[in-house]
Amino acid sequence: MGIQRNIKQSLELSYSSLKEVKSYLNNAHQSINDEEMKSEIKDNIKTVNELITNCENITKTYEKQQGQNN
Repeated sequence: MGIQRNIKQSLELSYSSLKEVKSYLNNAHQSINDEEMKSEIKDNIKTVNELITNCENITKTYEKQQGQNN
């Protein structure tokens, strides 16, 4: 059970960390005037959004598997 709890905590930490990174990138995007940098930041935000979606999907799959195992 300890390993399962660690997996769940790791997924939750990954998700919250990605949300925090997205927030920092959004703040940087709003405060930077250089258009090239803004474009790079926007691309990074898209990547982080994909990672957030992947994390959500992994979490849902994990929770579904745990429900089937119980």
